[in-house]
Amino acid sequence: MIPVLLALALQTYVVLPTPTGGEVPTPGPVLEAPIPVVERIVRLPEGTTRLTLFNNRVAVVSVRPVEGEPLLRRRTLTATEYISYLEAFSQIVEELRAMGSDLNRLSGREPDAFITLNIGTDGPLEVRYNTLQVPGLAVGRLEAVLDDLQTWVRETPAAYDEINAWKPRVGDRVRMVTGETARVEEVREDGSLILRFEDVGINELVAPSGRTGRIAAILERGTR
Repeated sequence: MIPVLLALALQTYVVLPTPTGGEVPTPGPVLEAPIPVVERIVRLPEGTTRLTLFNNRVAVVSVRPVEGEPLLRRRTLTATEYISYLEAFSQIVEELRAMGSDLNRLSGREPDAFITLNIGTDGPLEVRYNTLQVPGLAVGRLEAVLDDLQTWVRETPAAYDEINAWKPRVGDRVRMVTGETARVEEVREDGSLILRFEDVGINELVAPSGRTGRIAAILERGTR
């Protein structure tokens, strides 16, 4: 099951150039658009929340409240994390397909949660349910896995992907997750950073694996 799952999850759409003026366009670069592997939309009176996991390992959470500022968070999963979620979704999909016509049976309540799973060889699987009345254990497990992924992505710093791709240099200025600002004093051979906090003048060693947990944003780039 997993090889089939991975083959589907790694496929891409191809967008071809559109002819203009009756001319045949010159072949150019092929544009690839990521495909949603799993998507959940929850519409509640207070607003709408959308969670999408794409086949390029990017997970996105969008929250649009009726009042207040919208929130957008994205996180690129590691290959191991991505495979773990795909395996969990794959197992649940098999159970959901076995439910057949009972899958979306509701008892008098309109659905406010809508899930689409593009997993397996039988085409997309759609699940609709009311968040106050989950129909069945399999859907409950699906909801739990989605909640776990959504919480994890929502807690991700807005600049998570930027920090992961960051090549720090001396003089870079950053904002920590606790709100303080600091500058890079030293970049060591193993990728560890010595940060000097601007307000208190103390230094902190940050290992490469700890950057996304300590640094919230890159404010300025140094000149060295």
